[in-house]
Amino acid sequence: MSKNNKETMRKILRKIGPFLKGSVSTIYKKCGKNCSTCREKGGHPATYFCYRREGKTLVVHIPSSKVDLTKEYHAKYKKLERIIEDITQDTLKKIKKGK
Repeated sequence: MSKNNKETMRKILRKIGPFLKGSVSTIYKKCGKNCSTCREKGGHPATYFCYRREGKTLVVHIPSSKVDLTKEYHAKYKKLERIIEDITQDTLKKIKKGK
C-alpha cells in the first residue's frame, strides 16, 4: 500500500472516531479492610484494557471514570471488525465469480 493510500485510510478511520482493539476486563480485588464492598460484592472493581503490541501483551489500568468510554471505544472497534469481515466476504464472492 502506498503512502498516499495509507494516509487516505487513516483519514477515513479517524472520521469513524476513536476505537480500541483489545479486551476490557474487570476484576474484583479485596482491599484487606472489613468494608461492605469487599464483604458483599467480593471486592473493589478494577478495570483493565489488554492489547498486543509487537508480539507482547500489554495491560493498562482504566480509571473508573473512563471505564464506560473505554468500553464504548472497544465496541466501536468490534463493530468495525464486523464490517471489515462483511466486506471481505463480499470481495471473496466477487473474486470467485470472476468479477
